[in-house]
Amino acid sequence: MDLLSKIQENAKKHFKRIVLPEGIEERTLQAANIAIEKQLADIFLLGNREQILKKSNELRLNNIEKAHIIDPYSHPKKETYTDLMVHIRKEKGLTKDEALKLIEDPLYL
Repeated sequence: MDLLSKIQENAKKHFKRIVLPEGIEERTLQAANIAIEKQLADIFLLGNREQILKKSNELRLNNIEKAHIIDPYSHPKKETYTDLMVHIRKEKGLTKDEALKLIEDPLYL
């Protein structure tokens, strides 16, 4: 058994959640598609659902619809996360508006 096969078997055995913040990027979508197809992990993509699905259709990736897609702009806990970020960074003077912009960035969410 080669190294890649061992890694894949270990991933299947432990089946972890993987959150991919750059949900619209081609390489991210291709990797997510493979992980879903081979049942290596529970995939979460961050970004606009329509854009992600459009890009995956253009790339002919058939498994992306099985991923959990979370849009930072319409996430139900956006307000809670914004308040939490303000609390965590209050000593640095982060305002609620600044925190909201950060939370809407998939790399922060």
